[in-house]
Amino acid sequence: MFGIFATFLILITIYLFFHLSEVLLTYIYNPSHLSWESTLITWDYTYSVLGGLTEYILSSFFISSFKQNSFMQILGLLLIIIGELIRKVSMITAQHNFTHEVQEEKRFNHRLVDFGIYKYIRHPGYLGFLIWACGTQIFLCNILSPIAFAIILWKFFNERIQDEELNLIKFFGDEYRKYRSKTPTYIPFIK
Repeated sequence: MFGIFATFLILITIYLFFHLSEVLLTYIYNPSHLSWESTLITWDYTYSVLGGLTEYILSSFFISSFKQNSFMQILGLLLIIIGELIRKVSMITAQHNFTHEVQEEKRFNHRLVDFGIYKYIRHPGYLGFLIWACGTQIFLCNILSPIAFAIILWKFFNERIQDEELNLIKFFGDEYRKYRSKTPTYIPFIK
């Protein structure tokens, strides 16, 4: 569908939009937590993205016909859009309650967000990021990277959700337990 150069330019635009919108929404809804972490750019993330780009470039030379797979690129774009929407709607819904770090102490204005998208999805920001990140690799028609991204992110979110939920139980007690029992994460094998 897209040539190699166009695919690369589209991907750069997707990355820029994602990371800059993370910073912008943090600035709008939670400026006291605006920091480098608001970009979500870490060394591990950078290495993963570079790994995906390396797979894309190398496989473009060896199996270039697969790299022009319209179905894969459209599927990847749809996943990118869906993941982006889920994540950004979760940030807007949670507003000052959404932070990029796990909160270990309850702030005076911290409340349990169980409405909007959170009524249907527990931890929608994590689900959105997972869908978005895997979508970027499917858009590149990569074979190994979508699997690697899914496994790495699943492990990260599994640990992070466990830590975060211990704090949420500490902050909100039975109110959070009740919410957790009726609201799924939709992240496979994370209840």
